[in-house]
Amino acid sequence: MPENGIRSTYSQAPFKISAHDFGGQISTGTAFHYLHNGQRFIVTNWHNLTGRNFFSRKNLNTLGRTPLWVGIHTAVWLAPPTDLNRAFGIERRRIEIYGDPEAQLDQLWLEHPELGGQGCDVVAIPHPKPDEEPEFMHNSVNLISKFRVPVLPGEVAFVIGFPRGLHTGFGLPLWKSTFIASEPHYDVEIEERLLPAFFLDGYTREGMSGSPVFARYRGMWTSRTPTNR
Repeated sequence: MPENGIRSTYSQAPFKISAHDFGGQISTGTAFHYLHNGQRFIVTNWHNLTGRNFFSRKNLNTLGRTPLWVGIHTAVWLAPPTDLNRAFGIERRRIEIYGDPEAQLDQLWLEHPELGGQGCDVVAIPHPKPDEEPEFMHNSVNLISKFRVPVLPGEVAFVIGFPRGLHTGFGLPLWKSTFIASEPHYDVEIEERLLPAFFLDGYTREGMSGSPVFARYRGMWTSRTPTNR
């Protein structure tokens, strides 16, 4: 008989996001939280917010639509704190990505301080934890564990997100297993550009862009064993 409740805290980290314009929803993706210097951020891919291919800069939508704002589909309490039997569920909340959404001016996301949006398909948006969000949901990924396991070619890594918007239960993500497919210490070359990244080999799907990736390592290691870059 299945055990009750969530079995892995990693499932509680990511959440689905959706990109919107005045015509409605354009696409879905995945995001997660990261805590830095006491400030919490939403982290996802650059192309999720811009609607453009990271390499070619071409529009990803065949109709030329690009996001004006995004929705985060996160857990919230559905009753006040005085209700001892209160439940929680997933609600969509609007997050602004432009100071002037209609003109798509004054972007509100942060990019890599050195690589910017040209060399790093990762962005962050400041997002304090709201009072209505359960304390046990959407954990900042860098607070889940203090262990930093070796990241070695051939080892398993899990991409946890929402392929094509799918979820389980009240809004939990799906796990996709991949393998670390290149030497993590060395840059990769894509379209004649060197990027500080490494390859994963696995079957991910649309909607998993922005998912956190967690490496697994079985065995023993010391402080001299190579870990993350």
